[in-house]
Amino acid sequence: MRYLIDLTKENFNRIDFTEAEIVDFYCRKILPDCFEFSIWGATINLDQHWKHDKSFYPNHDNKNLYVSGIGTIRIRDLIGGSIEVYIYDNIKDEHSRTMVAKNHDGSKTMIRREWGHASSNSESSEYLWECVMAWPYGFCNLRLNVNGKVEYEFDTNDAISVDAFLKNPHIYDYKEI
Repeated sequence: MRYLIDLTKENFNRIDFTEAEIVDFYCRKILPDCFEFSIWGATINLDQHWKHDKSFYPNHDNKNLYVSGIGTIRIRDLIGGSIEVYIYDNIKDEHSRTMVAKNHDGSKTMIRREWGHASSNSESSEYLWECVMAWPYGFCNLRLNVNGKVEYEFDTNDAISVDAFLKNPHIYDYKEI
């Protein structure tokens, strides 16, 4: 079943996208007023201190869930933002961690784009996704300034316990088809 969670303003903390991967992000020259992108993986915070609707998963026992599947972020009244992608190399360090590619001068290889201006609009909120980008493959800082609504839609059949994800993260991470 498809389920929609409102992430607008303080609701953004309902979901943790740290372990996510943005899989479909069309980096346009000019962002439209309404925008959406696909993202794999998200931790839904169902702990008792979160006061949001949990009816989509009645047997949650107040334990956090991991969405091991593709979800959609939908944004209304987008006014600007920026993206930085630090490109990964196919070299791993001594701890088997993927390394960021370096330029000839030793600096990190990064792609950056900015859209519009957040200006002094007191109505806008900034939303930050710090996660992996599927293409170009790298670590991403995506900041979007929004006057309207931000929503996350996912399939409840993709929800597993965070404990199951942590025991075997490679089973549940994004694999390009």
